[in-house]
Amino acid sequence: MKLNVHAILLLLWSLVASAATIPPLEELLDKIRSTDQARLRIFTGYTGTRNYSIQNTRIHLNATMKVQVAVLPDGSKSFKIIEMTGPGALRKLVFQRMLDTESAASKPEAQSATKINADNYSFRMLETRYTNGSFYHVLAAEPKSANALLFRGNVWIDAKSYAIVRIDGAPAKNPSLWVEKTDFVHEYSPVGEHWLATVNRSETSVRVFGKTLIRIEYKDYKLSPGPVSAP
Repeated sequence: MKLNVHAILLLLWSLVASAATIPPLEELLDKIRSTDQARLRIFTGYTGTRNYSIQNTRIHLNATMKVQVAVLPDGSKSFKIIEMTGPGALRKLVFQRMLDTESAASKPEAQSATKINADNYSFRMLETRYTNGSFYHVLAAEPKSANALLFRGNVWIDAKSYAIVRIDGAPAKNPSLWVEKTDFVHEYSPVGEHWLATVNRSETSVRVFGKTLIRIEYKDYKLSPGPVSAP
């Protein structure tokens, strides 16, 4: 049988076009919220390791840190520093502050203030994009307050799982007069039924000192076992 190449191309295009249809914003936000709640109901916590690195070529600054992280079913996090290199002041003012801030924000009573939802952000649909073999809905997120732990930028949503797979942008509030600008990219990947962070890259322009690059790699995830049912 002779293949009709033109017909095949039209069919493939129609399939791609239908898959890339942009859903109404409210419908998408409802789906994201419901699937997130479903994942939280079965979340048992996890352990893992992280590798942090800081680099500034202008002042020849390099520092690293490796930590163990433990996350409880309620989302609260604790950290154990395995090793650190670099100037002592940097360890205390940057690394330790990063861990303390994340630990405090992870407490159940503080989580609602930083959740990526309609309470904390105004969203606008930008596009549905096909890349690396998958479709993603890309939303513009505008913070509703100048909370230093919120951001302004784009949120990428996996079109199948409705999970957040990427965030790129800048902090909603400049943390210091010394900081001119900060841009970051935060990426997630599936671990079991959940989507957990894999890498965070940020570039901060600091007055006098120039650009500082921070990279965090997330590794060795182990999901905690759930409660054992009584026989």
